[in-house]
Amino acid sequence: RAAGLGNTLQEPWLVCNAAVYLWNYSHHFIEGQNTKELVDVFRDLLSQVKQAKLHNEQAIVCSVCSVLASGLVQRWAPTKLDGSSLPQSAGGKQKPRRTTTPLPKKSGGGKAP
Repeated sequence: RAAGLGNTLQEPWLVCNAAVYLWNYSHHFIEGQNTKELVDVFRDLLSQVKQAKLHNEQAIVCSVCSVLASGLVQRWAPTKLDGSSLPQSAGGKQKPRRTTTPLPKKSGGGKAP
């Protein structure tokens, strides 16, 4: 709300301070890798930051975009992997199986033409 007010008053510093405040207020979510709850708030904040044209505040713009991207990926990515598709490693932990297919070997003995 403060960022929108800053844009209404045409005060970019107010938008910048609102972004920093929101970043600090949400820090426990960000550190806990739980940013999917912040997507809507940071999406609105990014639009306010863009409207305020805070081009000289790269750290703020990048931080807002990073949280937004992380939250969008968390919403999109599956939350749980099926344990049956993960083989056991030597330490007892499961690791993902290789999902790519190796390229076929060239015929001709591997010599360069």
